[in-house]
Amino acid sequence: MYENDEIKIFDKYQFDFKNSFLIAQVFKQQNNNLQKISSFKFYWFDPNEIKSIIQKVGFKIEMVCGDFDKSFLSQKSSEQIWILKK
Repeated sequence: MYENDEIKIFDKYQFDFKNSFLIAQVFKQQNNNLQKISSFKFYWFDPNEIKSIIQKVGFKIEMVCGDFDKSFLSQKSSEQIWILKK
């Protein structure tokens, strides 16, 4: 993530495919001292699961993109960007 002569900041991911989540951890290394800065959990959704949830709560899908540049969602997309309207 970031590195210079004095400090290195990096992340590590642990995947739990069975439960569809991952744990992200952010570390800082300085003077041979390793410190965990943060740890948080992400849940990933299948696009059909998202569609079902959206319909249940009364939203309408305006656009689904594969990145913040509004490119088409595909298997190679790095993101899922859902633009909704109530």
